[in-house]
Amino acid sequence: MVIPGRRTEVLERAREEIDAAVGAARVVPVGVDLTYARQVEAAARRIAPLGPVDVLVNNAGAVIPAPADESLPARRPFNGGAVPGR
Repeated sequence: MVIPGRRTEVLERAREEIDAAVGAARVVPVGVDLTYARQVEAAARRIAPLGPVDVLVNNAGAVIPAPADESLPARRPFNGGAVPGR
């Protein structure tokens, strides 16, 4: 199980909780900010050797305090893609 997220300390705690609940699960925490293309690419390279994805839960999101058409492209709500060049 791969658990990606921005805060590695939170991921490590989650890994420990999962291991405690189900016993030595194969949990791989991956620190990544999905709004940065380079981080996404690096995470993909790290995850790819683990095999195909069986289940994907997309829980990434953003809160932008402005209408989407008025926000900068880099601040538009997450749409499944990263901002190029970041």
